[in-house]
Amino acid sequence: MSTNYPIPMQHPMLDARIQDGVLTVAMGTAQAPACFDVPAIEALDQIVKQLSTDQQVRVLVFRASGAQFGQGLDPQAFEHMFADDRARVQQALHTVRRWRNGQFRQLPQPVLAVIEGDCAGAAITLVEACDIALCSDDARFMLNGEDARWLALEPEAQPSAEWLCARALSYHYLTGRSFNGQEAERMGLVTFSHPNGSLANELSQLLTSLCEKDPLALQFTKETLAHVGSMSWDAAVSFTAAKFAEIKARQADIPSARASAIAGFLAGKNKPGLGG
Repeated sequence: MSTNYPIPMQHPMLDARIQDGVLTVAMGTAQAPACFDVPAIEALDQIVKQLSTDQQVRVLVFRASGAQFGQGLDPQAFEHMFADDRARVQQALHTVRRWRNGQFRQLPQPVLAVIEGDCAGAAITLVEACDIALCSDDARFMLNGEDARWLALEPEAQPSAEWLCARALSYHYLTGRSFNGQEAERMGLVTFSHPNGSLANELSQLLTSLCEKDPLALQFTKETLAHVGSMSWDAAVSFTAAKFAEIKARQADIPSARASAIAGFLAGKNKPGLGG
């Protein structure tokens, strides 16, 4: 049975519930799809920040409360807020960029998006930020020109920088043409697209598999994926060796001397395992 998850900031668009270690953040309402205003972004960011130290949460899942995943930004709300508090709008857009640029991948828990119905504009950026994304075959993805105008204030928050080539990007923005779940899988936006009737079962199996795994091993895997891509071969070998030692020590509940070396390595101060 799911229970309400205590969150620092309440917002009518967000409903957070936890069951068996799975925190589900349902967005929008049964009557209306999620449409992000600045307070919604701030509230969601507080949930994300809280998870970094919450060991009861094994997996984070974003999905819709109703039939649509999300319509992106709320243009009218942004216009009103921008007139009154430009700095707060800029900070909210910076938050969206931070999500996309790796904050979700730095959480110890796997972060999933489950997309049904429409997913537009900044909602696509949220999907990009997740570790794994599942969708239904008939999900409908749309690049939103109105969102693009606001996200231009934080260009790295724009969706599609990695999975959609420049010519296709122009086509979808200029024509407004949507694409379905199967196309999104081929493009690399989502991990898998499933027939509508099997999406729930596929999600259930995935959550069971993730919750059965050692949380430290999942955290190590995420940290490795986040960092080694930009390292040299020697640095990557050193990093993974140090992380294995740290995990073994933490699993045995023994303080690890290499934990501080890892922190120093990521800060560029030394090279653990190489005499740095």
